[in-house]
Amino acid sequence: MNKLHHIAFVISLWFLSIQTLAQESSFSNDQVLSNDIGQKITAIMEDDVTPPRESISMLNEILASEETSLTTQNILEANVLKAELLIYLEEIELAGQIAQQYLPGAIKNNVEKLIVRLKLVELAVLDKGGYSEITEHKISALLEHAVKFNDSIAQGDIYIAVGHSRYLSGNLDKALIMFQKSYDIYAKHNDDSKLSLALNSLANLYSDLNDLDTAIQYLIEAVDIKRSLNDEMSVSIMLYNLGMSYLTNNDFQSALAALSESLQISASLEDSIGILWTKQAIADIRLKQNKPNEAITFYLETEKHFAETGDKRMHYQAVKGLFDSYILLGDSSKAKATLSKAPALLASLNSDAYDADYLKRSAQLAFINAEYKNAYLLQTQYSEARTTLFTQEKEQDIQKQRVKFDSEIKDNKNQILSRDNELKALRIIQHEKQNQLWIVVIVFALSFTIFIGFFLYRQTINKNLFKTMSLKDHLTDSPNRRAILEKAQAIWVTATTNHTELFIAIVDLDLFKKINDVYGHDIGDEVLKSFALSCKKCFRKNDHFGRYGGEEWLFVMENNEQQEIEQIFQRLHIELNSRKISGLPIDKAITFSVGVTKLSASTSKSLKLLISKADENLYKAKENGRNHIAFDSSSYPFS
Repeated sequence: MNKLHHIAFVISLWFLSIQTLAQESSFSNDQVLSNDIGQKITAIMEDDVTPPRESISMLNEILASEETSLTTQNILEANVLKAELLIYLEEIELAGQIAQQYLPGAIKNNVEKLIVRLKLVELAVLDKGGYSEITEHKISALLEHAVKFNDSIAQGDIYIAVGHSRYLSGNLDKALIMFQKSYDIYAKHNDDSKLSLALNSLANLYSDLNDLDTAIQYLIEAVDIKRSLNDEMSVSIMLYNLGMSYLTNNDFQSALAALSESLQISASLEDSIGILWTKQAIADIRLKQNKPNEAITFYLETEKHFAETGDKRMHYQAVKGLFDSYILLGDSSKAKATLSKAPALLASLNSDAYDADYLKRSAQLAFINAEYKNAYLLQTQYSEARTTLFTQEKEQDIQKQRVKFDSEIKDNKNQILSRDNELKALRIIQHEKQNQLWIVVIVFALSFTIFIGFFLYRQTINKNLFKTMSLKDHLTDSPNRRAILEKAQAIWVTATTNHTELFIAIVDLDLFKKINDVYGHDIGDEVLKSFALSCKKCFRKNDHFGRYGGEEWLFVMENNEQQEIEQIFQRLHIELNSRKISGLPIDKAITFSVGVTKLSASTSKSLKLLISKADENLYKAKENGRNHIAFDSSSYPFS
């Protein structure tokens, strides 16, 4: 987790926790919170000096030594706080286990803010593993809770955490909306401490848009607020963020000043995680300043500790820094030994960018060791990976520009509203110039109308563009999983209502992984494109298909008979193998297996059941030797 995101999310949990401790309990009389134990938990929560791991030890002592006097709410409060502290320490898996264990109890006892805190912990766990449909479900539930809090500080805390999750999933426009909502709520309640969190989150967004000057300005404001509140922990983390922004801007002197102060505060607070992150950042600066020996000293320390804590992303960054430092010193043997640690880390990180980064350094090492053929092959693979990443980055740039455009539009609208207010005040003071002011107002109104018309026109274009992008599989130019499932749902509703014929088919390209392994992923991509083009040629307009995932395709066919469907897929088989695929041997046949099912009484309850039945038939086709089409009661090989 990026530390710039980390601070906004962790501290939002922290403040929401304090509010929860203060709220009135809805427990029955035999579950009333014990004042003594409750005060101990509150004291741990409000203590900004004790390191998180010591606070966890104190909570464990409370849970163990006073077990007989603990109420249900005592247990819930202590474990929720423990999960939040574990999130701060990035012990994500254990935090998730605690949330899963105690969320049912919070729901049973109807403690709204405890429920929200546990759901925020769950969201942090999901964010660590990457975006999924489950993440979207959790976000929707949290936003429903936010409405119940009715514009309170707790509502702002939910918005800033959801914005953090939106940011990690690449939804920059939605993240900006959430951050702005939280900022507005904190400003309304004059909560300077929370305003600093919103500024920190906005700084992260602007940094990603390469507007580093604005990001730095926001961070300086956030640090000043936290200093005035004597919140040393937050000051330390925000100084780290400020130092990283300066580093990105190649202002090494300012970066070192901010990071050195952050390191000093982290040491005084015994914040081991903060110390590690800051030392690694200082090592990055020393490497950029061509001081590899100083960089190595820091990298060796951080690499060891990140390996122990299991933070694979930061561990890989330390390995990469050590490699670059050894290369700069001309010590290829140590560079090679260091780089050998990377593959195991990359397997867990599952990042195309990191994989490309590794290929680049492997090619560099091979060249230094005079392994020129291997160096050439690795460099070629790196170039191909960078090309793919460049395409992805360009697609992301569209979204980033949209965020920037939306932000500029909002700023312009605010300026217009500000001018409108000035004109109204001037009209009251200078009543004798009313006619002139009317002219100004009319001109202003026309300008505003033209501006809004242009704005709505651009928004409509952007909306249609992004809607089309969200429903397309960019590799094959076919409907993606979301699009074909939406189409299937609509057709299924019509078929079950009107009692019309409906078939669902799932196609799997046989031994597709072997094609990728033998001929390369580029050839595999060409096979998928060829399959999509063959489908477009062989199927009728009222038949629908889309890429269901990987090499699997979903087909929705109305008003057909089983014999017709068999003939259609037979034609598809012939068409696919008549196409010449560059890089694939001419005699290499591409086969596929098909599972087909017909809408019946047993599958009319939901589309999910119908698709599941088709999937069972697909498995039957594969069991029969692949290159088969399997219906509910029969199976045939393709000729």
